[in-house]
Amino acid sequence: MSGQSYRVKIASVRTLAPEISELTLTVVDPPVLTFQPGQAVAIAVPTSHTKAPIRRYYSLTSPPSSSNRVCLLFDRGEQGIGSEYLRNQSVGQELVIQGPFGSFCLQDDPDRELLFVATGTGIAPIR
Repeated sequence: MSGQSYRVKIASVRTLAPEISELTLTVVDPPVLTFQPGQAVAIAVPTSHTKAPIRRYYSLTSPPSSSNRVCLLFDRGEQGIGSEYLRNQSVGQELVIQGPFGSFCLQDDPDRELLFVATGTGIAPIR
């Protein structure tokens, strides 16, 4: 999978629940990220055991109208490489993301009843 690469800057990190944080990113270069609700981006996570960064995917929680400022959620309690990397970043630091990826979209069907169930950061694509 390939996607457009973007340089972003961490604008804010906000705690939403004991283990869940919202990361707000300002899109720097190129300055606009065009996406649809339900899509995700990959964060390039540098590692010491591979030459190239590895990707960790996060659903975008901001509306598409905010194309120069995007939000995502991450679980600070997870022991995964992406969560650990994001825990150690601070406001003002730059990251590289790629995307958008995926299509978690609601089909327009007014006759259907809908029930959404999500926990933790699983709320991101539903939000």
